[in-house]
Formats: sequence, C-alpha cells, structure tokens
Amino acid sequence: MAKNPQFLEMGPANVYLYSLPQADLVLAGYPLGDVYVKAVRGGAAGNSISVHFLDPGVYLAPLSVSVSGTDIVVSLATDGGGIITSTADDVIEALTESPTAAYLVTAARGVGQDGSGVVQAQGPTTLTGGSDTGVPRDVGFLGEGVVFQVTTDANPLTGAQSGNVPQNKVVVGGMVKLVIPFKEINIDNFRAGVPSARVVENADGSKRRVDFSVAVGADLRSQAIKIKIAKIKGGFESALPADIIIIPECSPAEGEVNFPFAPTTQREIVTNWYAWPNADTGRWAYTGDELP
Repeated sequence: MAKNPQFLEMGPANVYLYSLPQADLVLAGYPLGDVYVKAVRGGAAGNSISVHFLDPGVYLAPLSVSVSGTDIVVSLATDGGGIITSTADDVIEALTESPTAAYLVTAARGVGQDGSGVVQAQGPTTLTGGSDTGVPRDVGFLGEGVVFQVTTDANPLTGAQSGNVPQNKVVVGGMVKLVIPFKEINIDNFRAGVPSARVVENADGSKRRVDFSVAVGADLRSQAIKIKIAKIKGGFESALPADIIIIPECSPAEGEVNFPFAPTTQREIVTNWYAWPNADTGRWAYTGDELP
C-alpha cells in the first residue's frame, strides 16, 4: 500500500505560452492604400524600428527598399511626371521580398483595405507597442504526451591503477526538453512550434496567415518565451506552486514537426522545445515557491 497516496496523481495539464507584445504601425495611404507593419520579434526592442516612405523626387523612379540597422526606407516608384505610383500591395510585396526588411517586420493591408490605393510619402515613423512583459496564451486542448524532460550528462573519473573502472562521475552538462502535443489546430499553434514560421496579419487580426520560410542564421534563443505548465486536478487547474512548472526561457527546437491528415484519428501536432539556462545561475526551470 502506498505510504503517501495523496501524492498519486494522473497527468493532465494546461500549458501557457507567454508571448511578448510586438511593436506595430499603420501607415496611412490614399483610400484603400493603408499598409500595416508589425515587428517580427516581440519585445520593447521592436519600438526602435522605423519606417520611412520616401518620395524620391525624380521621374520614373523604381520602387526599392533599403535597411540601415533598424531603419527601413521604402523609396516609392514614380511615373514620368514624378507622381507616386506605388500601391499598398506593391509596398507590401517589396517589404516581404526584402530579406533585411523581412527580418525586422511583416507587412499587410490595413483593415478593410484592398491594397489598390496609392501610398503616401511619410515618416520616418517609429513602431510602438512592443513590451518585454509577457502575455500568457492558453494553447487549449492538448494530447496526452506533454513531457517535461530533464537530462544530465556526466563523465566518469578513472585512475590508472584501476584501468577504465569508474571511480566517480562528474556533471559535464545536460538539457531540459519540453514536448507539447497540440490538439487545437489554429494559426497560433502552427506558428508556436516551428522556429522558421511567423504570423502575418492585418491591423485588427481579422486576416492572418502563417509563413513557413527558410530562416538561415536565425537565433533560436532570441525566440525564447516563458512557458507555464499547470496540473489539472479534479477537472480544475491547480494553483499550488508545487503543481506548476515555470520555464523562463524556452524556444521551439530544430527538427521535424509533422502536420498529420489521418482520416481515422484525431489530429495532433507534436512540437519539441529547448529550455535555455540562466547565464548567472544556470537554472533552466523551477517548480514550487519561487521565493521561499
């Protein structure tokens, strides 16, 4: 018989992803020509990005995009009379196809816009609204395989007198891995587990898409977010600190993510995550009272 049966439990849990608000900006154009830009990465750093729609002041100028640091300059196209001809869709395409601009921002139509309107010369204007305070998002129903895995690597110590017989082992490293099987299939969950994916949306989020792209050189740790795993007991989420695991920095891992379309079983997207150790303490995660 169990000595402490109150510690026996089943394993359902809720998972929360703490995303950082992304800085954004609506650049007004001639009717139906608004362009909405949003920082690719969340956080206050996005507030340093500026966008400048520049009238080149010459005839027959082509549309072009240049980036210096976090300053984006869109030099607008003009006709033979020096009149700006770049539409919102033209500008959105140029920003999307510029590797340096697309590293900083996504571009989409304004709310209720069809992209045909001509944009206006304006700026430079700085994006606003980015914050380093995480906002939790409940990822919804999960599969049964949510796993928090702690791995410790150790090497043996041996002496010549005993050959290769270990006399001790010392820790040389390790890792923390998190497996999240999403059963709610939506754009945010598609995006969450794939390092090279990003969400593009218009100003009110009424139209959205996920872009899966090749992001060579992308820094995985820069995509790290806080994750909370809370146990469910008796159908209710537990508020006890000992029932909650906090991972301060966790980012989706490289590798394969499958999107199944099986006709006889429920869809489930299984994603893998790596935790990153605190530079000062080496702590990956904790459970229990944060400040005992």
